[in-house]
Amino acid sequence: MIDDEVKDILRELLAATGGAAATIAPANAEHTEPAPAGVATRIAPLGGGNELRLHVKPGVAAAAAADAGDAVSTAIEHAVRALRAAARRWEEALPIVSIGDAPANAGERVAARIAAFVAALTSIQHARNACLVVDHKVLAWARTPEALDEARWPLLERRAHAAAPGEGLSSHGEVVDPDAYALTFWYGAALLLYFSAPYGVDFVRHRARQVARELALLLPTLEPGPGAPAMRLPVP
Repeated sequence: MIDDEVKDILRELLAATGGAAATIAPANAEHTEPAPAGVATRIAPLGGGNELRLHVKPGVAAAAAADAGDAVSTAIEHAVRALRAAARRWEEALPIVSIGDAPANAGERVAARIAAFVAALTSIQHARNACLVVDHKVLAWARTPEALDEARWPLLERRAHAAAPGEGLSSHGEVVDPDAYALTFWYGAALLLYFSAPYGVDFVRHRARQVARELALLLPTLEPGPGAPAMRLPVP
């Protein structure tokens, strides 16, 4: 459904920008709800009488502009293109929807960003679910898992870790099944994706590695990782 794809795009936008909330709303409509305290609203036209509104803390936007050529604006432009493409593909108007709100504390904000990155993986063609496993425990599901998926993840994770090359090489393992893909990274972490139809392995591998790099920066903030020299090599 277009609603699910749109929500995934908005979640990815929040994950990329650290935004508090993202909304698709009618353009030029009266705003009955003010932006959360201490945040600024960035607005971008979507066409069809709608616009994208992103609530971003001023400090985040200023840092992005100074350090990365305004990464927030870049992320918004990417989201706008993805939303317009979704509307064309589904041949439907974009739904009026809002995603997110500022979590209560830093730990919750990190967990929300991690969940958003995992959920964004389901925007890959034919991907129906994804999960992040750390230390043999599921940290986040993109969607409520089916019973078979929930029963299957431990074996997929073990196979991915077993596929990792020996010492001196990349410490990351990979599993490529007709209906599933797994990639290990960081300290005992693995990304698992489930598919409803055949998928492009090279594209999925590339996308999973992109997300893994982002998650490897977020996971250490949840709990301390092992000290040097136990640090594994980054995802190539």
